[in-house]
Amino acid sequence: MPSPSSSSASTSSEILDFLKEVYQSSHFDDSENDRDPIDELGGPGRLPSGLQRPFVTLTYAQSLDGKIAGSGGRQLRLSGNPSLKMTHLLRAKHDGILVGVGTVLNDDPQLTARNLAIPVPLEKQPQPIVLDTSLRTPPDCKLIRNYQNQTGKQPWFICARSAISLPDRQRLEGAGARVIPIINAMNDSKDGLDLEKVLQVCKINRINRLMIEGGSAIISSFLNHVSNTPLLNILIITVSPYIVGEGVGIHATSDSLCLLRHVQTRLIGSDSVFAYTTSSGIE
Repeated sequence: MPSPSSSSASTSSEILDFLKEVYQSSHFDDSENDRDPIDELGGPGRLPSGLQRPFVTLTYAQSLDGKIAGSGGRQLRLSGNPSLKMTHLLRAKHDGILVGVGTVLNDDPQLTARNLAIPVPLEKQPQPIVLDTSLRTPPDCKLIRNYQNQTGKQPWFICARSAISLPDRQRLEGAGARVIPIINAMNDSKDGLDLEKVLQVCKINRINRLMIEGGSAIISSFLNHVSNTPLLNILIITVSPYIVGEGVGIHATSDSLCLLRHVQTRLIGSDSVFAYTTSSGIE
């Protein structure tokens, strides 16, 4: 494991160098992968056989005072253009991007890899995946419209079978979405989906590399799961030089955060980017 360091990056090659260091800190065998690794990045790779989940990268941007969204979940533009380029590069190198329904309702994201020197064709775009326990997503969201316009892949909506109605399912499926109900899918506190079961569903559906982007509840749930059975391999946090004040932040326990190992820090444009591995992502 290289000792953590800090330097600046602004060009595509410098961003690639940074990501290469980050992903080489995870020591998984990529020799049997059915898809190219992250080019020169050395990962994300294949997890040890028998572990039924994808290789997971969790990434998000926050303000200097720890906010990832404004008051009421309002979307904020926090990342500068160079670090946004890094995000789109990472999207292009993962099989799927996972967000919660709150992100869809507040931000109406596209979850596609864009603004890269070489455009990413549709067949190589990441699979959009939404955790929507009770199917609250409107059928006119950008994820579904992009699929209808053939500019994005068919979005998947993972839900709890016990929490959905047939009309809600038919409404989304009629618009072109794929609905994936999970039996007994609720977590122990009954306030969301069981993350281990969600990742198993992703793996079964050939998502070998998964990127998690938000929102606050999803990020917090994955971070807090580190203290139990780690579900992450790489954590990348982009910190912008702005102070938001009132807004939405991440809620993680000290027990989970102490299991993170700092790998690298890089200044990308005006943003500070911190990279970590978890106990499931190191030797």
